[in-house]
Parts: sequence; C-alpha cells; structure tokens
Amino acid sequence: KKEIEKIRLAKKSKTSKQPEYTFPRTNFAMATYYKGTGIEEVTKKLEEYIDSKTKKSNRPFAFKLEGTFTKINFHIQNLPEGTIVKSPKDAHQGQGKYERENVDGTIVGFFSTEHQTVFTHHDTYIHIHFINSKRTEMGHIDGLILDGKTKIKLYLPK
Repeated sequence: KKEIEKIRLAKKSKTSKQPEYTFPRTNFAMATYYKGTGIEEVTKKLEEYIDSKTKKSNRPFAFKLEGTFTKINFHIQNLPEGTIVKSPKDAHQGQGKYERENVDGTIVGFFSTEHQTVFTHHDTYIHIHFINSKRTEMGHIDGLILDGKTKIKLYLPK
C-alpha cells in the first residue's frame, strides 16, 4: 500500500494508507555498518560503498536500508492543489523541512551512475527517501548521519 504524506497546518506530517496502490517485490541481500561524522560524508560513503559492491549488477536498481538512523534531515513537498510548476522555485514553495535523531525506519533509494538529473540529483548517484517505523513521517532525505554503533541493514540486488 502506498504511503502518502500531507503536512498539517501545525507543521507535523501525517501518512495515510491508500489501498489502490501496490509496489513490486525485489530480492535483496547484505548487511553492513556505516560510521560518519557529517551528513554529506555518510551519503557519499554510502554511494561509494553501493557502487563498489554492485559493479556487476544491472543498473539502475533500487536498494533499501533498515535500522536506527542517528540523524536524518528530510523534506516533503506540499504544493497547494492545482499549483502549476514552471521552475524549481515553484516546485519548492510549501516545502516542509524536518530533522530527526535516533529514529527507527526504512530508507529506500535508487542508484545509477548514468542517470544523474533523471532520477538522481546532479551531484550524486543515489536518490533516497525515508519512512519511520511507525509510518507517521516520510520524505526525501537531504542528509544522513550514522554513528557506527547501531546496526544498519543494507539490501542490495543479488
């Protein structure tokens, strides 16, 4: 079921299940730990690690991380219904930004070395989203810190 997020006026996010949507299942396997001190450092290390472990995998592909994340910065878009987007500035109006610490959840993402600006950003090979384990908050990850003390499970294509 698809999780859809909406911002309430109180700047809190809420998810609701929409039964008409389903997602395909994919087989993944692998577990690892990451340690980093800065948000960009961890996402860059994650990107480099995924790249090194998947040289022979078909690309692009989806991946998943599960565990307790030391710090996550994320945002969601909450454009008013009927908004016409003609520029990046238009697309970011109503954006809600959030930061959470020591939060259990799941990160899903796409990896590709050939699709920058298609479904990854111009400066990275990954595009990642987060949902907490309670399914009450979700969004696009702008930054990630892992302390190396908690186990993070990384699922990559076989």
